[in-house]
Amino acid sequence: MKKSELTRDLDAIAQSRIWEEFNTSLCNEENRRHTAFRRLKNPEAARLLLTSSMWTTVLAWHQNAKALTALYSYRGAYILFDRYYTDESGGVDVVIGVVAPTPEILAEALYVLEKSQQTQFDQPTLFGNFYE
Repeated sequence: MKKSELTRDLDAIAQSRIWEEFNTSLCNEENRRHTAFRRLKNPEAARLLLTSSMWTTVLAWHQNAKALTALYSYRGAYILFDRYYTDESGGVDVVIGVVAPTPEILAEALYVLEKSQQTQFDQPTLFGNFYE
């Protein structure tokens, strides 16, 4: 096979590597795995509130014209935002995954994400106050 015939989908490779890091982040014998997946009404508000926290670190990020995959660390939990274009609906779908070493840390991370969905967070702006 000629080298020119070998095509690689770099976006798919980047996305799978970030998902792999998310899936193996806390999965070992010492930590019992606690995982939750959510679809939120306003995922961008959740991402903005999460990234405004001093306890959040960006671990991985990949974006192209139609997709975004980002992995964050928040107080020991890994939070994955996977935004992708769906041909079926003609729109963008977002899946948010959280994996944590304990149920308490999982609950805290989910609380931050769900807090962003309150009315005052529905229209995020650069000048708004994201905290109560």
